[in-house]
Amino acid sequence: MDIFRDAPDLEIPPLVFFNTKKQQSRLTVGDDGCFIELENKADSSVKRYRVHGKDVNVRASDKPYKDRIGLVDIGDRRNWLYSKKLFLDDSDLQEQVKLRLMP
Repeated sequence: MDIFRDAPDLEIPPLVFFNTKKQQSRLTVGDDGCFIELENKADSSVKRYRVHGKDVNVRASDKPYKDRIGLVDIGDRRNWLYSKKLFLDDSDLQEQVKLRLMP
């Protein structure tokens, strides 16, 4: 006797890619699409930016704090800061973003 079950819908958690004492940026995916959320921690306000496209580009920042911070383009959203300490390396960030941008 074979028993089959439907696999549950897997929920992918938001990807926090930038985090400081003052703000946090994360990539979220839901039924209404893919968004970058920018949270101001002082007042808990959140701005949401819809992401269109599937391209991901990770690169070094030209700022003095480049050893801790890099830049990432996610879809049509360009030049977002990311915290290097949150990822193993640039390819880890790229793979985590691509996982969330998959259809």
